[in-house]
Amino acid sequence: MIMRRLLVSSSFVLAMAALGCSSTSTTPGPGTATGGGSAGGASGAGNVAGVGGGQPGSGGSSGAGNVAGMAGASAGGGDAGSGGASQTGPITGQQAILQMQRGINLGNTFDAPGGETAWGNPVVQDYYFDDYKAAGFQAVRIPVTWDQHTAMTAPYAVDDKFLSRVEQVVDWGLTRGLFIIVNAHHEAWLKESVTPEHVARFAAIWTQVAARFQGKSDRLLFEILNEPHPMSADDLTALNSQILGIMRQTNPTRLVVYAGTDYSGDNFLEQQPVPATNDPYLIANFHCYSPWTFVSGGPDLIWGSPSDRAAVSGIFDGVAKFAAAKGLPVMVNEFGAGPNHDYDSRMSFYQTYVDDTILNGMAFFAWDDGGDFRTYDRQVPASHAAGGHWIGDVKDEMTANVFSPGGVKAVYSSASSGGTKEASSDVGGGKDVGQLQSGDWLNYLITVPEAGTYQLELRVASANAGARVVAQPTTGGTAYATFDVPATGGAQSWSPISQPVTLSAGVQYLQIKAQTGPFSLSSVRLSR
Repeated sequence: MIMRRLLVSSSFVLAMAALGCSSTSTTPGPGTATGGGSAGGASGAGNVAGVGGGQPGSGGSSGAGNVAGMAGASAGGGDAGSGGASQTGPITGQQAILQMQRGINLGNTFDAPGGETAWGNPVVQDYYFDDYKAAGFQAVRIPVTWDQHTAMTAPYAVDDKFLSRVEQVVDWGLTRGLFIIVNAHHEAWLKESVTPEHVARFAAIWTQVAARFQGKSDRLLFEILNEPHPMSADDLTALNSQILGIMRQTNPTRLVVYAGTDYSGDNFLEQQPVPATNDPYLIANFHCYSPWTFVSGGPDLIWGSPSDRAAVSGIFDGVAKFAAAKGLPVMVNEFGAGPNHDYDSRMSFYQTYVDDTILNGMAFFAWDDGGDFRTYDRQVPASHAAGGHWIGDVKDEMTANVFSPGGVKAVYSSASSGGTKEASSDVGGGKDVGQLQSGDWLNYLITVPEAGTYQLELRVASANAGARVVAQPTTGGTAYATFDVPATGGAQSWSPISQPVTLSAGVQYLQIKAQTGPFSLSSVRLSR
């Protein structure tokens, strides 16, 4: 993380850009830069079991898969219970990753060294968590900086008022069934000076926090230390082992998250020794703001070409291979790009990160700081309405779910060819994909909870009858269903058409392809 008022020199930014995501992912306060970098490498081995050949025009991965056994996960980001298996016993790291999948940060709040509102965000409200859940997120990361709230001399007591406030906010999330991560965030006093006294103070902090939270739901996770820069690898290795041991004294089955050195980039995670072997409640984590040239840029920069997307996919492919070799579940705890970017480029950026995360069986937490990286408007009670106010459409891109009651908007495809995005008069407004002609297609990444027959519903509009559309896998073979598009009364007069489809379990692409046109498509929905 970069402190809020840190001034970033041009030479520092150039260094960030040269190093790449692997070594420079950081998180800003409002108005500061995020370490990032230019991600290199093409996509490696593919990610979806049984999905060979990759994604046409997406720049995504192809080949043999890394994701398997997804049937017990919630469907496409929906709440647990939409076909997933019931949970017995403590939640393991592998189970948690598949259940949480889509998360968001409550950044620049408790991590602000001066206190909850020191960096310009309002006091956290309980309805934030209603809004997060209603939007489709299943997890919230709550960064916390403990330094200014902890005594400087032994026994290093944590201020009870501050700890109680953190606990209150944690409980708001847990009571809503969300996964919650609490960490030690900035803590520059430790990272920049790893003395025995500082390590003892840090150990005392986690001893108190772990004891205070030991009776909480399995859905609460502890994250040892955020972005340990400039701590050495040896110091971090010793610290990770020590703090994990402290946590295990009072929380033997608590989910614990660790990272590599520097700014928690992917290559540092791959080089970092695992804190414990045979610990099923351990989760690895990395941060990525790549390419930094785009993340740090303005609205004139365009991103989203096949090579752009392949570079990001290459990062995730590398982490997936590491995870498979170590037998570890993985999450990406920070990524993002601010709302000042070109709209289509920003949407493509988030879609690429989300798809690569889910394709590789990981979970993500989008960085939201209430400032330069805001997606959720943290409204005060007087201005808040149910569901909250979301900035731009990246929330929908991150939580798009064909199994939700309204399905997924057609415009939130993983890849497409043809058609025109246009303002929609259908329920919910937004945009639809119009003027679909013969050969045009849209692909949707879906997580099918269990093999079986589902009802596939398309909301379409057409002035005339005669258009036909097919639903099929992207890997070829037999189509799932063929739909005849009726005359609905006009290009903005919407009507549902549906067919039963038989799907296998797991992560896969669903392709909607026009055989003849023209017609418009508003949404795609799957249900039992």
